[in-house]
Amino acid sequence: SAGKKPDLFQRDHLAGSRARREVQAGHLARAIAFLKLAKKGSPPPALLQQQLDELQQRLAAPPPSPAPKAP
Repeated sequence: SAGKKPDLFQRDHLAGSRARREVQAGHLARAIAFLKLAKKGSPPPALLQQQLDELQQRLAAPPPSPAPKAP
């Protein structure tokens, strides 16, 4: 309703949950965006920053080369 304050805790919780699902689906860039949103109101932002750093490293890393085919 008009004038109602947004529930930031719920927003942050939902953004964190969505980030985990995006990681599981292999969508690291989307996961990073959701973690950044969750970090805005998170009481322990250092934990979310660590997760952001790890995902950004994974996103920047080259994809693993395929295993050689057996003869």
